[in-house]
Amino acid sequence: MRRHRIIAPILLVLLAAPLAAPITADTGDSANLSLTGHWASGPCYSVVTDGNLVYLGDGAIVRIIDFSVPGAPVVVGSLTVTGYVRGLALAGNRLCVASHLDGLRIVDVSNPTAPVEVGSIATGDTALSVAAQGDHAYVAASGDGVRIYDISNSAAPFEVDQVPVGYVFSVAVHGNLAYAGEFSSRLHVIDVTNPTSASPLAEIDCHGIPYGIEADADHVYVAATGSSVAQMTIIDVANPAVPFEAGRYSVLFASGAGIGLAGDTVYLTAGDDGLHLVDVSNPASPSLIGQVDTPGWASDASIAGSTAFISDRDHGVRAIDVSTPATPVEIGAFETAGKASDVAAHGPHVYLVDRSEGLRVLHIGNPAQPVEIGSLETAGIPLHITLDGDHAYISDDTGGLLIVDISTPSAPALVGTYDVGNGAAWKCVVDGGLAYVAAQASGLHIVDVSNPAAPVGLGVIEPTTVTIGVDVRFPHAYIATGSPGLYIIDVSDPAAPTVAGFEDTANARDVEIDPSGDFALVADGTGGLAAVDVTDPANPFQVNSVPVPDYAREVDVDGVFAYVATEDSGLRMIDVSSLPAMSEVGFYDTADEAFGVHVDGFKLFVADDDDGLLILTNVLLQMSVDVANVPAPTLLKGAAPNPFNPQTTVRFTLPEAGHVRLSVHDARGMFVATLVDEVRPAGEHGVNWNGRDQQGREVGSGVYLVRLQAGDRHDRAKVALVR
Repeated sequence: MRRHRIIAPILLVLLAAPLAAPITADTGDSANLSLTGHWASGPCYSVVTDGNLVYLGDGAIVRIIDFSVPGAPVVVGSLTVTGYVRGLALAGNRLCVASHLDGLRIVDVSNPTAPVEVGSIATGDTALSVAAQGDHAYVAASGDGVRIYDISNSAAPFEVDQVPVGYVFSVAVHGNLAYAGEFSSRLHVIDVTNPTSASPLAEIDCHGIPYGIEADADHVYVAATGSSVAQMTIIDVANPAVPFEAGRYSVLFASGAGIGLAGDTVYLTAGDDGLHLVDVSNPASPSLIGQVDTPGWASDASIAGSTAFISDRDHGVRAIDVSTPATPVEIGAFETAGKASDVAAHGPHVYLVDRSEGLRVLHIGNPAQPVEIGSLETAGIPLHITLDGDHAYISDDTGGLLIVDISTPSAPALVGTYDVGNGAAWKCVVDGGLAYVAAQASGLHIVDVSNPAAPVGLGVIEPTTVTIGVDVRFPHAYIATGSPGLYIIDVSDPAAPTVAGFEDTANARDVEIDPSGDFALVADGTGGLAAVDVTDPANPFQVNSVPVPDYAREVDVDGVFAYVATEDSGLRMIDVSSLPAMSEVGFYDTADEAFGVHVDGFKLFVADDDDGLLILTNVLLQMSVDVANVPAPTLLKGAAPNPFNPQTTVRFTLPEAGHVRLSVHDARGMFVATLVDEVRPAGEHGVNWNGRDQQGREVGSGVYLVRLQAGDRHDRAKVALVR
């Protein structure tokens, strides 16, 4: 069977052989993918106040907002941390940040207009909440329990104790007691009189997963989520060794709960049921005083005088006037973004769709500092975006296909829509003036978009109950249909599409056709990346698969690499240069769940849910370009293959005969091996390096420097070994 490849000329030379043996598990944060830029705006999970200043998490951004005029809040300072913000606590001029997968960050906020991260420390497992008192920070480190850190030297925090009390969601501290809310509906009371030797005293049921804790001298107030109910349990800790339930307040049909406390009033954030003000002057009989709904999902509360500040997840911070507790009223808000679901890029612009805020347009003239320049709210939840000319095509779960004019990126405008019926639009590709829309429950829709303002449906096919992903190589469309697998659709007559073939894969979520058109590469859920031979559309068959550490959601193929967005293991890079053989050659563990990926050369754009947009660089491709574009005149002509395994040939030119020394050094400049140390004649030369050091031992994967000295002339080049 004939196979043909379409590969850029530079890669044809540099990547002609398979790149590496499989990498099937994380060995660190990344391999062969590096972070170039980060636009971190996202949901607000936590808020803390200091007078008129409000500190909040905005995705992975810490923002400081002046709410002196609640109706017109002003951003006075911002700082991006490495993982999205789950919890905040103030300790004097130090802001302690629970930064999800990136541990505890210490931010100096003595000048609120210029916050500076001064120290950090890994917390082992995910940092979900933080409390601070004096010179100590207490972190709810999920599976690692409560970890206690000395922060007296902000630049060098260090752990002083760890309290293993199960999977901890929330933490609070008051006086000599700390309180840890555990997943198994338990509140743990911990003696922290000596933080270096904390001692668990007791535990008690709190009727659900405890998401928020507040405490005073004699009572602990625990906000927890049970089965379709938000609970606020009041626990008497006058005798901390024998705590007992004093009272309880419940909100039926609510999910999620956070908490704030001021005097005898508890401010219970009951998820989609907004804010409840509860009188706890009589702990045995807590009673509702007033309630106000918020536009999003109320998750945390902090009180400053007569104003309650509510973190409302995808709708930022809401300022609620509680001076009249029976009738609380929203008087101001600072909106943040929501959850990034997909991304596309063209030139200096990136188009990010957010599941609560619609379309965000970013300028990446400086990739290290993306800047938002435009936006467009959508009515539903946008799940995918693709670009074609001056238009963006957004697949919206309830709004169907949205067509947006992006000829002026700073002012995107909705120009057309197409209703896909009862099915949610999940993905769209555009080919030859036709849009092919995967519409979950209503099948594949083929839409004429030659006039974007008036799209016209041509044909629909519903071969299965779920249609999620789609790609097209006319005259065939390829659709991912979940557990039924991959369907091939004959679309030669767009008005009457028919099933041409089917291959049962594990759980097809997305599909891309490789450059040759011979293989469909399927992001196959728990099945990783599957390669399906589609040369005979009537009889497709799976020929290979590569496992990934987590659920494969989306795939984008560019040249010899396939990039797979997974849930909890970030982005995985697969070498597909020699299909059907495949191997993983790189990865980047993102802070949240990678939902979408778009490739543009060696730049990769990843929509990472709460962590916003990540801009990554494919180190292997970038290095190939660097080596191929070494300016003349030069002695070293580069190496091929590069990257290599098991050996590469280094080529150099001598303008005249003379003594030559050719050596290999690691990325730190340390000597590895000598390849040539002798007199050579003028002309072209080639020397093999087998990836071994001077003693004949195999060296590890990585970037190495080849140095050439010929007389008084010196040159060097990079090579990459990928085992």
